[in-house]
Amino acid sequence: MKKSEVNEAFEILLEEIELVFDMTSKEGEAGFKSQDFHIPSNSKQRRWENTAQWARNTMVNEGLLSADSPRGIWEITKKGRDFYNQNK
Repeated sequence: MKKSEVNEAFEILLEEIELVFDMTSKEGEAGFKSQDFHIPSNSKQRRWENTAQWARNTMVNEGLLSADSPRGIWEITKKGRDFYNQNK
């Protein structure tokens, strides 16, 4: 994966985390749009949940987040901290 793709995935994650912490689970609040709450027929997740999950998956694959953290915990690795510090 190119550095620009990792940067983009990292930015998406930060945006999604911000939404999760600020969310009130109501459409139109905390930056959500109606399509963010849409659950596609082939999924059990809302669009924003799926986007956050894929961003996490990308960062785990790149070694920026730990793959063996408990469910619901997104543990940043040393590589992830170094990457952040170099790109903030």
